[in-house]
Formats: sequence, C-alpha cells, structure tokens
Amino acid sequence: MRLLVTVVPLGLLAAAVTLLSFMPVAFPATIGPLATLSVAVGLLGMLASFAATYPKLSASYLVVCVVASFLGGPQRAVPLFDPALYAQHPAYATLDGLYQWLNARGDLDAYRKARHPYPVIISSAEGGGMYAAAHAYLALSAMQGVCPNFAQHLFASVGVSGGSIGQLLFSASLDANKENTVLKPCHRRTVSIPTAPVTTDLLSPVFANLLIVGTADFLIPGRQVFTDSGTALTDAVLTTLPGNEFLSAPLRASWSPKENRPVLVFVSTNVNDGNRFVFSALDNLGAETAESFPSGNIVSARDIGTATAAVISARFPWVTDSARLQVSDNSFRVLADGGYYENSGADTALEIVQQIRGLAAQTQTAGCTYQVTGGDACKCQLYVLTKFDTPVDWQGCNSYIFLAYVPIAGLVENKPGYVYGDTPDPSQSLIADPLSTMLAARSARGVIALARAEAYFGGFDDPTFAGGNDADSGYFENALPADALRLPLGWKLSQTAVDDMLNLAAPTEACEVPTNTGVPISKVGTTETETVPSDDSGLPIDPDLKQVARHDNGCSMATLAWLFDPAHHPGQYAIVGW
Repeated sequence: MRLLVTVVPLGLLAAAVTLLSFMPVAFPATIGPLATLSVAVGLLGMLASFAATYPKLSASYLVVCVVASFLGGPQRAVPLFDPALYAQHPAYATLDGLYQWLNARGDLDAYRKARHPYPVIISSAEGGGMYAAAHAYLALSAMQGVCPNFAQHLFASVGVSGGSIGQLLFSASLDANKENTVLKPCHRRTVSIPTAPVTTDLLSPVFANLLIVGTADFLIPGRQVFTDSGTALTDAVLTTLPGNEFLSAPLRASWSPKENRPVLVFVSTNVNDGNRFVFSALDNLGAETAESFPSGNIVSARDIGTATAAVISARFPWVTDSARLQVSDNSFRVLADGGYYENSGADTALEIVQQIRGLAAQTQTAGCTYQVTGGDACKCQLYVLTKFDTPVDWQGCNSYIFLAYVPIAGLVENKPGYVYGDTPDPSQSLIADPLSTMLAARSARGVIALARAEAYFGGFDDPTFAGGNDADSGYFENALPADALRLPLGWKLSQTAVDDMLNLAAPTEACEVPTNTGVPISKVGTTETETVPSDDSGLPIDPDLKQVARHDNGCSMATLAWLFDPAHHPGQYAIVGW
C-alpha cells in the first residue's frame, strides 16, 4: 500500500507534466477550466496523501524546496529574436516615423482640400484581464466598423495588462494595406465583429501551468526546469487568431509608416524600481520618463515577439510569473503587470501627446536641426492645432495635425476630488490596511490619470466636460460598466458577457443627438419613427449604468465621426457634439 501511495501520485504528476509539455494549450483548453482545476486538485490531494504517509521525509524535502525557491537563482529569460536569424526591421525615431506615417496616409489630400488639420488619434486601453482585452478589441473594432478610415488615423495605441492583449488582437485583425485608402464616409455599423478571439479560453492553460507544471517545478530544487505560466498565457494568446503571423512577429515588424496598423505601446512595471517599462516599435514613444525596448533609451539588436511583449504587460504575480528580459549582453530587467504602476494607460498616452506637441514646436524654432527621411523637418514644419474646425492654409510642405485621444476604460461613477456622500463606517484593520491601501492606491492612480487626461483636453473652463463635449475637444471616451455587467476578473469570458459588451461598443444608433441636417443620428439610415421616453439628453428616464454607457459611447463615437468628413457634407453620419 505504501508503494502504491508513493508511485501513483508521482507517476500521475509526471504524466500530466509530460502531456502539458506537448499540449500546453490544447489539452487544458479542451477539457476546460473546471476539469483542469479538478485534475490539479486531485494531483495535489494525492501528493498530500504521500506527505501524510511519509511526514518526516516530506517535511524535510519541503524545506529544501522552499529554500531552493528563494536561493535557486533567476528564472529563464523570455525568448528574443536573434538578429543573426531574422530580417531586422528599421527602428524609427518618433518624429521621423510620424512624418513618414502622415505622408503615407491615403486620405491626407481630402483634409488639405477641405482646409482642415489631419486627425491623429491616440488610444489607450486599461487593464482588467480578459474583460479589458475584450473591451479594447470590441471598442476599436466597432469604431473601425463605423468609420472605415479609423485605423488609418490611429497613430499609436497604448495598452496596459488585458488592454494590451485587446489592442494586439485588434491590430492583428486588420489588413495592413487594404484600409489605407482615400477618405470614406462613416455610417451605421453593419459588419459583424468576430468574437472568437475574446471568447477563447485563456484561463485553462494558465491554470494547468500554475497548478500542475508549477508544482512539478517547485518539487525540483534548483533553477527553473519547465515553462512558466506567463509563457503559457502567451502560447494561449497565439491561438486566438489561428494562422495569424502578426501575433508572433517581432515587435519592430508590427508597424510600418506605410500601413494602417497603429504603433503598439505595451506598458509594464519594472519590479526593481517601480517605474514604467515600455515596449514599442517606435523609438522612445511614450517613454520620456521610462525605459523603452527594443528601441529608445535601451537600444537592442534583439527583438521581442509582439504577443510576448503584450503578455509581459499582463503578467500579474502570482497568477502569472514576472518576466525576465535580457536587454543587453549583461543586463536584465524583471517586469510585471503594467497596472502596478498605472492601470489606465492614460499617463503614457498623455506623454505621447506631449511628445508630439514638443517635437512639433521644435521644428518651428530658429535653431532647428531635425532631419527626417526624405526631407528636412525644419523646412517642412509640423503644427499641432488645438481645434479641428479651424481653417488651415496648407502651404508648401508644412503639415497640420489635430490630436485626438480615445481612452478605453471602466466607467467611473465618482470623479476624484468630489464628495458624493457620507461614509459613516469605513473598514479599518491593523492587519489588512497595508494591503488594502496598496490595492486602493493602485486603482485610484488609474482613475486620476484618466481625470488628468480629461482635464488636459477639456481645458480649465470645463475640465470634466460637465457642459458637454464636442469634436474640437479631441477627447472621445469609451467606457465600460464592468461592475454592472458583472464581468469576472480572469482570462475567460462567456459568449453572453462578450455580447453584452459588444452592445456597448460605439453604438451610434443609441445616440439621439441630431446631425447637421437635424435628424437624430440614431434614425439615420433607418425607417424608425418611434422614440423612447427621454429627457433632453436622449437617455431613457431613470437610466441604469448600462444605458448610460451605451448612450454615451454612442454619442462619443458619433462625435469622433465628425473628424472623418472635413468638408462637413449635409447629412454626414456624425454629430458636432453632445
């Protein structure tokens, strides 16, 4: 009997690890998270039986394993592309990349002729596991479905944690060349959005690795033997769009100024100094106050896989291991979830906006010496206009742009800095307060960063857009009421949850604000004549949070659509504000 108790659990653990070594994603995804958890619990139970049978031996060996886990040395570094084994892609400086990208836009001439600045859009997507990934993917895809030229104007997309994976999936779903065309009118979205990428089970592979493979690795004292749970998550992400080479391509190859995909900016947190660590294909973009890889203030001949970089932004210990990144021959960084530093991505997005403004101002100075590919940035100056509907005389080779910001984040009910009621009995605990404070501060930092960005675009007169918003502000929020939808914080979503989220993704048909012909945009292109009982905002009487989000996201998208018809044709599918 003792022999049976000894051989069976160790044999089954070895068999499970071997199976997961060959099928790290397919096997756990096939049986699902509950079955995966059951297998793991069963194996752990058998190991507990072994420990009960041999208590002294087990206790001694457990001490060795615990000590080895602290002293056993660093984990294996994430895989990088060896420059000798792949075709290297150019590393563009920010200004050079922006100039080349702008001059390659297929619809630039429409803005020249209409005497309007060219809209350059920056987006950000906050963290929150799979629901944040789905929110980013669905919102960006819906915007593309309403305005066919949206991706063509999306210069940079900042992602944190799950938001990084969502924007990765959106970029991977784009045809890099097909959409960079002449200006096409916006319209009610009629094309369905594939939801398979965000209903893929990413949880089971992580569970299997964490509870089964991780247990085996812990029981083998010394250096890491098997792949970690972060790598398992990366492998799972690669299955969301089967056969899509963009996901596994080097990060520098993820962007070209001639294509319509945005510069992907993935934000992680440096474990050792607590600062942001930015992954970007464009030199130093969004990283004036942070380290940047593989270009920027850390210049490396090596490159990192695009999905690998996105998942590093979403590695949240202990669920997924922190990542060890080799940035040079004798230098490493240990990186974790970007939400530890700031969960919304707004800080990084605002830094990109300020970078572009600063670079544009420098092209206009007397001592300017900027050289860009194919020209002189000091002779062909860059101007950033603060209002879109400002007439512009496009003379010579000068360029005129209008910066717009699209934050994709959770719905914030209570704005920071305001008192909304009494708090008669707040929780307080000598033991729990340190952890509670850190978690609350982490959440608050993201909310404050969004409020700061909102105030930057809203101005001193109306920093929270209490008096309404219009296209000239450049601020177009897409908010998700995660609590109202009861979305889980994990790596798996049901089809029902995704459908609920899709219903809130840029639904212009939910906005009752009239277009420039006086017809509510919700009725444009339809035969509808009935309206719901509403107040002057177009919302149903006594709306819930989901109705508020659906209305506001729809009107925000309709306002963003104003940027895609610089001639402002009568009946354009857009509103000037709301």
